[in-house]
Amino acid sequence: MSKKQRLIISVVILLLGLFCSLWIYFSSKGLTHPVGRIIDTNIHDELVNKVEDTYRNKDEVRHQIIHVKVLSGKHKGETHTISNYYSPSQVLTQKYHGQQMVIMSFVKNKPTIVSPKRDGIVVFAIFLMISLLILITGFNSISILLSMILNSVVFYFIIKFDIMENGTQIFAIYGTAVVLFAFISLIIVQGCNKKMLVTLASTLLGVFISF
Repeated sequence: MSKKQRLIISVVILLLGLFCSLWIYFSSKGLTHPVGRIIDTNIHDELVNKVEDTYRNKDEVRHQIIHVKVLSGKHKGETHTISNYYSPSQVLTQKYHGQQMVIMSFVKNKPTIVSPKRDGIVVFAIFLMISLLILITGFNSISILLSMILNSVVFYFIIKFDIMENGTQIFAIYGTAVVLFAFISLIIVQGCNKKMLVTLASTLLGVFISF
């Protein structure tokens, strides 16, 4: 695959990713929680309090008055006024912006904002990663993507198994995970040969020595 072909394919994938991410971001379907859209252009934001911890780190508590229109669920079409308290550091709290899509929750018909709607951003990040892989590696990107997908599946089950064991077998579980990740990645990218076995042995040896 020539550089020009890789560039064209990468740009097409990136544009497709942009379209898909925008469509998903503004879509209100397929989610268990209701989706809402902040209808304010400028959100009323005021300082409530200034705080300082024992280490003299300074922060503020600010108050937002947000008007949200519900786009899905049994409250669809309703408009609610919600108060949001946040700190500019946004470590434990979240600042919201005008026209932003949000995930909502209703407890006894009282609305709250759970978080910003981020699925479109995640989709775009995935397409961007694929686009860059194709631009840099060409056809090799297929094997790299397959390796990443399989490793993600393995990681998912590793986490589930760790939860089942309640964190009592951490070293055994994640030690096995390291071996599986290295083996899957190398067998897909390099194939089953002596070079792969040497690379696998040196990788695992380096990992466990450093551990």
